[in-house]
Amino acid sequence: MRIYPKLSQHPPYICAAPIDVLVSATGVIFEMTGGAAKFELPAIMKIENCEELHAFLVTAQSQDIEIDCSKVERLGGLAAQMLLVADVSWRHKALSVTLKDPSSGFCRDLARLGLCDRLLPEGVLA
Repeated sequence: MRIYPKLSQHPPYICAAPIDVLVSATGVIFEMTGGAAKFELPAIMKIENCEELHAFLVTAQSQDIEIDCSKVERLGGLAAQMLLVADVSWRHKALSVTLKDPSSGFCRDLARLGLCDRLLPEGVLA
């Protein structure tokens, strides 16, 4: 496993070596091991975190992705919009987007934005 202490300050975050795990400057984890690429959303999605989410999505374009939503306390419109675009893009490429363990804050904010039906798995209530 390779761990990189932080990503460069300028996107795209490209690494010449094969990527196993990246830890961004703000502590967000990218995991690009076999199977689905994984990204962990922080408690509060700030603009820097949205940039990291974008970098992850660009890097993982050709594989299934799994986004851990368990720590989210507040999800802003930009992050929700990025997740919606990823969902549409990945479906178009016959790849999957999994929103793993959505927290109550994540569900609440998706409900406020009217995106529950589109992004939450069936049986998960906001």
